[in-house]
Amino acid sequence: MTRVAVVAASPVLRAGLESLLGAAPSLVVVGTVSERRDGDDDAPSLAELVAPLAPDVVVLVADGEPPRLADEGVDGSARGRWREGRSGAGRPAVVLLADLADPRAVVRAIRAGVRGVLPREAGADEIIAAVEAVAAGLLALPADVADELLAGMAPEPVGAVASAPAVTLTPREREVLALLAQGLANKAIAPRLRISEHTVKAHVASIFEKLGAGTRAEAVVTAARLGILML
Repeated sequence: MTRVAVVAASPVLRAGLESLLGAAPSLVVVGTVSERRDGDDDAPSLAELVAPLAPDVVVLVADGEPPRLADEGVDGSARGRWREGRSGAGRPAVVLLADLADPRAVVRAIRAGVRGVLPREAGADEIIAAVEAVAAGLLALPADVADELLAGMAPEPVGAVASAPAVTLTPREREVLALLAQGLANKAIAPRLRISEHTVKAHVASIFEKLGAGTRAEAVVTAARLGILML
């Protein structure tokens, strides 16, 4: 069973999503909490809100601009704290329900660690499918959003991508990247490629540096947009 937490400002939305998700045989809702308000400096981050529930997946309903996943400073250090997640169990995946009018906001969400993005008006089947997908280590994006990302429409102009230096990955890095796209952890990648976990970590670090990525999801999306990886 996949443990799911619901985060939304509206109690009606929280109750509705709890009922919707709880009806899926593969899911169990472990709790619902109110969305933090970024204007409140004393408000806890999303990571702090859901930590006591120990969910596998967080369904986050955003009002307007997606909220910060943690108390992120100008150096972006909080993004790393969110990726680390709760101690010993790995961080939960996030499915964001938000206004998708601005593709740049979607890219920012993915860079912050979001694994699934859906419009706020998404249906029950779509939401459940997205939760199950991210729980399995996959990305869940609407087709039009994925097309825009892969076409290089956001966040940088197409011309900036075309003029950027070509990214070259070694054959081994391409193998590691392909397995990252499948949602595999370093421990699972190592035996697949018959290399040590330490070597996998070194390849992942090199991939991140070459692609300018901060998360695995961002690395996969960037590689697909550049034609390095076929999704």
